[in-house]
Amino acid sequence: MRQRPNVPTNNAIAQAARHGDTRRLAKMLVEVSDELREHPGDISRWVQLAELLAYISRPDEAVILYNALAQRYAHQDDFPQAAMLCRRALTLDEHHHPSRRLLAAVEARRLTRRAKQSLQVDRVDGCWVVEPPKLPPRRARRPKTVTPLPPGPTVCVRRPGRQIS
Repeated sequence: MRQRPNVPTNNAIAQAARHGDTRRLAKMLVEVSDELREHPGDISRWVQLAELLAYISRPDEAVILYNALAQRYAHQDDFPQAAMLCRRALTLDEHHHPSRRLLAAVEARRLTRRAKQSLQVDRVDGCWVVEPPKLPPRRARRPKTVTPLPPGPTVCVRRPGRQIS
């Protein structure tokens, strides 16, 4: 989907929030809500609307919207997105019990789904055998680049329980 020029991007929203530009954030709020009237099924715009509400000091509305979006993602079995939105709601109001319950339910569903997929139970010679499935090989990690330290005194860090000789 091509982005229209008058609809703010996530980077523009974050930049305006960093600079504390409330006038620009309010203008973006109007633009996003106009876009949602035209395309109410665009879930990324709903997330933007919740972020804008949080930035312009309307956290109660943002928390309610984050929870509604998290429920929608959970019904689509997109548990990481649902959990992320619940956590965003909890950063705004850490005592919001519906968000806590929803996050617990999403995590429980995610873990039970993973457990069902990850174990194979078979009966072999009258004994139950549980085996993990054969997983696809992991992607190779890129080696970390280490920047050399500038010349100077050597620093020794003592860790508890270890002898330094």
